[in-house]
Amino acid sequence: MENSHNLCVSWEGVTCSNVTGHVIMLDLGGLNLEGIISPEVSRLKNLEVLDLSLNNLVGPLPKEFGMMKKLKTLYLPCEIPEFIGNLSSLEVIWADIAIGGIPRSIGQLTNLRHVEISFGYIFGSIPEELGNCSKLEEIYIHAHNIFEGFIALPPHLKVLSLRHLNGTAPIPKEIWNSTHLEELSLIDCSLTGSLPPQLGVQFRILDLSYNFLSGDIPSYSSNRQSLDLSYNMFCGNIPVSLGQMGGLTNLDLSNNRFTGNIPTSVEHLSNLSDLSLGSNLLTGAIPMNLRQLSNLDLHNNSLNATLPNFLTTTSIQELYLSRNRFNGHMPPISREVHLLNLAENMLTEEMPKS
Repeated sequence: MENSHNLCVSWEGVTCSNVTGHVIMLDLGGLNLEGIISPEVSRLKNLEVLDLSLNNLVGPLPKEFGMMKKLKTLYLPCEIPEFIGNLSSLEVIWADIAIGGIPRSIGQLTNLRHVEISFGYIFGSIPEELGNCSKLEEIYIHAHNIFEGFIALPPHLKVLSLRHLNGTAPIPKEIWNSTHLEELSLIDCSLTGSLPPQLGVQFRILDLSYNFLSGDIPSYSSNRQSLDLSYNMFCGNIPVSLGQMGGLTNLDLSNNRFTGNIPTSVEHLSNLSDLSLGSNLLTGAIPMNLRQLSNLDLHNNSLNATLPNFLTTTSIQELYLSRNRFNGHMPPISREVHLLNLAENMLTEEMPKS
């Protein structure tokens, strides 16, 4: 019979400790496995990483798995069991669940750092006990239904991403005012009303797209890297103060009701790579110095000037200017532009290449 070292070398997805020879990782993800999850796996008492994701396994996780005290990372294709709280070493949970909820016992996992759960349908609430996970830094919960209640923030949470959670409860001020959160994504969560003026200035990444937000856009920190407020109901002029967000690399205000000119202050965003202002009610001209962009989307507005000459020397790779009122002669377009849409404008002459 082969020794354990040879078995670890020959078996795909099996990793053993170089010191003890014990199996410490079992990676069965994406192997199209079928049937029930065998309780025999739980006999690997020294297992630290178990990946059962992206398979066709059915049924619950056997209760014997609650004895795997050394497990640190768990990828599940099924509902999170109530005994999850027994896995005291667990640091990472990933689960893809058709129907289910999040057990309150998850709050017993004091070493938990990362939670990522996708639901077809979630019932019940996001348990407030999740806030007891004092080391938790990242939460990603994506579902497709109405849920009850809201999440209590763990003290050191850095990333909170909630999608398609059409909650009936308001978002607590603790989220807006958090001093630890660096990334906040509340996408398609049926948010209404205006943004609070005290909205956390420390957020490097803020994505509130696909909601029903309106009102003014508060002033933001110069440390912001990405701001996505697309698919909301913001109106009026785009704030000139956005030009003060010097660290911004991505700005998406598309599919709102902004009017007036594009503020020339966006020219001050020297790190900006992607600018999306499409499907608004903007008029006037394109600011003259946006040549550093990689992607520029201004389609479906009422921009009514000539095209700027910087398009001759721009580094822009994707340029969407269709369904506007651009007029006059077509300037030469830089060969850096790989995708170009100028349909439904009032331009004359054929488009030469620079």
